[in-house]
Amino acid sequence: MTLKNLLFLPILLVSATVYASEKPEFDIDGLKIGDELTNEFSEQYCRNGDSGKREIECKRKQKIDGVDVSILYLFYDASLVTVSLSFDSKDFSKLVWVYRNKYLDSPYDQFEEPISLGDGMEYTNEKVLWSTNSGDFIIEKYGHNFIKGYAHLDSKKYNKYANKKKIQRNGGKLASLFSELFVWEVVF
Repeated sequence: MTLKNLLFLPILLVSATVYASEKPEFDIDGLKIGDELTNEFSEQYCRNGDSGKREIECKRKQKIDGVDVSILYLFYDASLVTVSLSFDSKDFSKLVWVYRNKYLDSPYDQFEEPISLGDGMEYTNEKVLWSTNSGDFIIEKYGHNFIKGYAHLDSKKYNKYANKKKIQRNGGKLASLFSELFVWEVVF
């Protein structure tokens, strides 16, 4: 091995490490967190009466590699802040496989969470999480019931939006005013 090759080797190792640690970019059908709400998208998937509001929810049904999903998009100030998907829980493994293939080189976490029902029955909810450049994307086998699975992107923008809404809901007008003065400017 020549001296030139020995000098090049550390650079190659560092660049491989940087590449491997990059987070994947989250998108759903080409739409990314922070993208602006277009008139065309709004006309197709959003309620007519929502135009001009700060919070706009849009809904769409589609197949993602053969899995039927219902998608909910939340736009705040005409900017996409989060996406959630609902699907038949029996399709959980298929949807996880789709995203494993999509984020092929990206690490993911798998974990289980016990669910206890009021009648004493216990189940296990399976979850898979990818850390993306927009936030954590989580797929759960069971959402709010045992029929539907749930996937959602916990973007940084959405978490800040949700915290602001929580402060306003719990603290009344005074908290709302303070959140506008202090929190909101830091958030966005």
